[in-house]
Amino acid sequence: AALSLATCSSNSDEDEQSDTGPDFSISELEGTWTATTLTFSYSEAGERPDPDFIDIIDEGGTASMTVQSSGRFALTVAPIDRTAFIVSGRMFFEDGEFFAIEFDDEAGDYEYFGATLSGNTFTINGGPNTVEYDLDLNGTDDPCSVYLVLVKN
Repeated sequence: AALSLATCSSNSDEDEQSDTGPDFSISELEGTWTATTLTFSYSEAGERPDPDFIDIIDEGGTASMTVQSSGRFALTVAPIDRTAFIVSGRMFFEDGEFFAIEFDDEAGDYEYFGATLSGNTFTINGGPNTVEYDLDLNGTDDPCSVYLVLVKN
């Protein structure tokens, strides 16, 4: 039950991967972060899993992330109802404008996320189908939106 990304993003050779975005630089994320919110919401039409939404932190789970100045990161998620897992990859800005994450299990492909850094709070908001998570524990990852709020330790 690993978190993985949907492979529907574009990656053209003309896109420049930058460590500096419009509002913050990737190097400002360096350090250890603790999640105060981590939710997954089912994002497809049609039949929905039950449950179709999970709040890892509110349900008693934990999540933390370490980030290197290069944008390499490891996110450890420990839900209360399953084995903990680690998601790793690299964060950057495409063309110095769009925040993106390349997950290690989908090398060469990346997904766009909304991201804000305000003081010691970092927020990542992924739209429909940006991640997968097995919401109903049936062994099949469900396409989801993700919302993650982290506070720097």
